[in-house]
Amino acid sequence: MKIGFTTPAWPGASTANGITTAVAFLTEGLEQLGHEVIIIPLTDCMTEDKRVFPLPPARKSTLSDRVLARFLDYGPASKIIAERIVAAAQEAIRTRGMEILVMEESYGLAGLVQRRLSIPVVVTLHGPFFIQMDLQPTDHIDLYGHKRIRMEGRALRQCAAITSPSQDVLDRTREKFRQLTPLQAVIANPISLKTPIDYDHLTGKDKRRILFVGRFDSWKGGDIVLDGFSRLVQMGADAHLTFIGPDNGIERTEGGKLQIAEALQALPPEVRARIDYLGRCSKQEIDKQRQHHAITVVASRHENFPYALLESLAAGTATVSTSAGGPSEIIQDGKTGLLIAPGDPEALAQACWRLLQDPGLTRALGEAAREEVSERFSPTRIGQQMVDLMQKVIDPANANPL
Repeated sequence: MKIGFTTPAWPGASTANGITTAVAFLTEGLEQLGHEVIIIPLTDCMTEDKRVFPLPPARKSTLSDRVLARFLDYGPASKIIAERIVAAAQEAIRTRGMEILVMEESYGLAGLVQRRLSIPVVVTLHGPFFIQMDLQPTDHIDLYGHKRIRMEGRALRQCAAITSPSQDVLDRTREKFRQLTPLQAVIANPISLKTPIDYDHLTGKDKRRILFVGRFDSWKGGDIVLDGFSRLVQMGADAHLTFIGPDNGIERTEGGKLQIAEALQALPPEVRARIDYLGRCSKQEIDKQRQHHAITVVASRHENFPYALLESLAAGTATVSTSAGGPSEIIQDGKTGLLIAPGDPEALAQACWRLLQDPGLTRALGEAAREEVSERFSPTRIGQQMVDLMQKVIDPANANPL
């Protein structure tokens, strides 16, 4: 098959974006299975990759675009980006014979694209906007937010099929929107195995190091990580925390944002001295850091199918994760990791304490997680699941059952 993917950026191996990472691993698996992949990046990228079909230059919006936008949910910007995706896709159809296009759900662009293309468009649910809004500290959604939610819902009725990395997100989407396109499937995000942690050569401090990779914001639970680690140290644990990720700030109920510098300053000095905040790091640097941390924590208040979690498991790290959403479908509690309730710093502290007190369990969880990832989430396994769905889209009569 000749399969196209839109992606926020490219190349995938060096871009810190979950959608791009998923596309990169799917590309790896599909090509190993003998299929051809076409990449349509939604941002400019300097690459010699022959698989890439760049978007043509954007035109300026016209008066008719702006007038039409008054009566429709999508604005001029959405219309223009959809036109550019269609142009790149049509070129891929003409020169490479692209048979199907896979897009994310954002802004409902897939619906606009499907209406203009002769080939089917499949939408992958990476993070529908209605879920994002549900996780905001306020229940206020402005007019634009309501429009975007309607746009995404409309696209999910117009596309040829829907995939979701997690059952949780697919179930939420079915509950939110009615009369979705009937062809739906849960297809996990794939990942290749990382260099395994060498437990036999970890230093004493490495065995007490805890790694967090994620934004300092409410969604990723940056506040829960700091609170939980503070409790852990106050319990008497000789632990150290490495916090990697950008500082997006946490919304205060009274207005404004709590930035990480202020949050760190508010911690007891003996806790603050045990935290290294590294800010945004490259994928390569994060992989290096994993080799010096026996424990990883994921504290998100909700997740779809996060690569911060998958990468930890793929490296054989013992992982403590909140159970909200996809993580509960990835981790077998007590076997391949430890699951805790979201928003509970005490539970986070207790789970980390358990691992620090039991190095044998820490090692066993990491090794079992790596083996599980290899079996369930390999690029070829997930790639074949995607192909099975696409065959059903293109030729239902001859497709293998899902």
